[in-house]
Amino acid sequence: MQTQEEQLYTTNRPHPKVWIASTAAILLLLSLPSILPPDGQTHSGQFLGRFHVGLIHLPIGLLFLVPVFDLAAKKRPALQQAASITLNIAAVTGFLSALLGIVLAHAGAFSADQVRTHLWTGIVLAVAAIVLTMLRTFLPQRALLSIPLALLTLWTAHTGGKIVYGDDWLTEFAPHLAPSRSYPAVDPEGVYAKQVQPILNANCVKCHGSTERKGNLRLDSYAHLLDGGSSGDIVSAGHPERSILLHRITLPPNDPKLMPKKGEPLTTAEIETLRAWITAGASPSATPTTQP
Repeated sequence: MQTQEEQLYTTNRPHPKVWIASTAAILLLLSLPSILPPDGQTHSGQFLGRFHVGLIHLPIGLLFLVPVFDLAAKKRPALQQAASITLNIAAVTGFLSALLGIVLAHAGAFSADQVRTHLWTGIVLAVAAIVLTMLRTFLPQRALLSIPLALLTLWTAHTGGKIVYGDDWLTEFAPHLAPSRSYPAVDPEGVYAKQVQPILNANCVKCHGSTERKGNLRLDSYAHLLDGGSSGDIVSAGHPERSILLHRITLPPNDPKLMPKKGEPLTTAEIETLRAWITAGASPSATPTTQP
């Protein structure tokens, strides 16, 4: 004679084919990054990979909902079934989102350093959701695992947001965390305001501005230019040969690191304007008459 708990397990335990499919999905997620590594170059698959950004919101919301159902089920046991269904959908959509994310990291010209943390926390999250789906029947206190899973979801979403918006997106305008670094004033009639910033606005700010900060870099103001990005300082005053900014815009046309990635390369005149400005000290206030 089966107990009620044994009957529940017999009814709800995953089919062997589901175990096989889940194991295959986990192995695929763990092995695919070595097959499609993020190498900083553009590859085919960007169109497909970019659906990651849209699809990922579904499993994020569902994984936050699972512990809510698990906790509420203590008073309303019927919600336990809702929690299981929600987790199942989250596991499937999370698996698909992780696959698309791996493709995007490989095809979208992201470097390994840029996406490593988000890539692997996302894979771990997707694997954990699949494993929890398979083992829920065995767990008497399901909220003990669904709550940490929701916290991992929060961290993974945060690391993804940092790739798009930069490290200081949440704290940039917090009064108690305002940066103490001071910046020299920009002369509105100077070389920077009249010549340099317009070049940056036309060629760089689309990917390195207030709405998108690739490489955690903004180029929409002199202060942000001085702050640099993930690679450190990009301008070395008086030393154009050491300036990452100048290096990246003068690479060969077939180099995947040539900037800008979208649109036409900078003209010779634009490059020479930036070079002369950096050589003269990268001042925010130098006037055209002081330039060599």
